Amino acid sequence: MPWQCDCCGWENPIDDRIGRQEPPCIRCGRPRGSRAATIAELETDIDDLLENASALKKRLHHTQEIINDLEHDMAQYTSQRTDLVTELQEVSSAIATARKRLEAIKTYDPALFTRQIAEDQRTLDEVRA
Repeated sequence: MPWQCDCCGWENPIDDRIGRQEPPCIRCGRPRGSRAATIAELETDIDDLLENASALKKRLHHTQEIINDLEHDMAQYTSQRTDLVTELQEVSSAIATARKRLEAIKTYDPALFTRQIAEDQRTLDEVRA
């Protein structure tokens, strides 16, 4: 009994199965019923791919949430770091000022800062006497 190819529409006169295999189309070479099997297989593959895509979308959304949380935390840590750097600079300048004062106090000799009388000058005690 002749059969019509699902793929190309050609009417094939050969209907005999050989070794439990469907006969191929004379025109396109595809076996009888291959279109329906291919459609079923592709529909199954599409369903599987859609499930994979759904799972990947969920993972992507979860990963994006983690990234957003980390960016928020990173912004807070960056702000804290900036505050700490500013505070450290203030403390460093205070330390430098304190060290300069300490050196000035350590090197201060009261004898150096008393009035020295030149050779041609006289003190008041000498003038009154």
